[in-house]
Amino acid sequence: MIIKNNQNEIFFRNWLFLIALFLLLFSFPEISQAKTLPTSVSVIITICGNGVIDENEQCDSYDLDGQICANYGYNGGVLSCKNDCTFDTSGCTSGVGGGGGVVYVHETKVIIQGIAYPNADVTILKDGQVAGVVRADASANFKFELPEINPGVWNFSLWTEDFQKRRSPNFSYMLSIQSGMTTTIANVFLPPTIDLDKDKVKKGERIAIFGQTAPKSQVSIYVYSSKSFIKEIKADQAGVYSYNLDTISLEYGDYHVKTKSSLEGGPVSDFSKILNFQVVEPDKILEKPLLEKPHKFIPANLNQDLNKNNNDIINFVDVSILLYNWGKPKNIKTDLNGDGIVNYRDLSILLYYWTG
Repeated sequence: MIIKNNQNEIFFRNWLFLIALFLLLFSFPEISQAKTLPTSVSVIITICGNGVIDENEQCDSYDLDGQICANYGYNGGVLSCKNDCTFDTSGCTSGVGGGGGVVYVHETKVIIQGIAYPNADVTILKDGQVAGVVRADASANFKFELPEINPGVWNFSLWTEDFQKRRSPNFSYMLSIQSGMTTTIANVFLPPTIDLDKDKVKKGERIAIFGQTAPKSQVSIYVYSSKSFIKEIKADQAGVYSYNLDTISLEYGDYHVKTKSSLEGGPVSDFSKILNFQVVEPDKILEKPLLEKPHKFIPANLNQDLNKNNNDIINFVDVSILLYNWGKPKNIKTDLNGDGIVNYRDLSILLYYWTG
């Protein structure tokens, strides 16, 4: 009897699994089934110094992939491997015999390389702290080296700005660094920037979708609401893309738009940030709402929070901000009396306005 119950339970679980698999395969939104959907983002991780020849490596430590000096036009000598996992022919000779290989000590180092925007500054963060800034070349390629990093698990994030100071979304990657090895993150493709010329458009008019990415890359524009579709355009030599979307066939309502880029036979970026726009009736007047008079915050309200009556709140949150800036302030707004230093005088001013 017990065996029969177990068999029934297994049979029942198998059916549940098949039903779940069926629902998973056929419940994706329309946009996921579009033929123009680029392949997923894929970076390449190589570790130089582990004795294993990875992709983009010619050799690794003592593994020379069967190559000898004769393969490079020399008569003798010893072929060796550099600490960047490329061949070193300095030990090869044109005569008979002789020549010794060079022994390299591998560094504990991280290399991050990929594609951003032309001549853009790429900021690299290591566990949330700025590790360095590197400028991409005119083709949008960049390479950053971080030597003498401590072994362990680190989170790396990258971002950049386009020529109009629009910031890209962060690209983040968790990496385990091993001692005495050079770890390379390649094929990084930073997401494109995106902007709209308006957030409301009359049905039948056009709305411009534009931004910057890598030069000559394929830009996929995803527009989605109750129905979704993708438009494909090409970025120009400067990486700038622009598309005028005709709204004549769109229904009234709210829409979301995002973009991603890809290079033929190369990497694919992640998505840009998501922007929203609304298609309204042609006879609807698109007037900007009257701006309310802005609230004038009390200087002691350092985090600028208000209660339900629209009054300033001065409490322990503001004290924490002030204490964080104690001494020479990182945020000049915490210097409430303007003497160039945050101390008990500023705390006294804050407590005067205390609301709790």
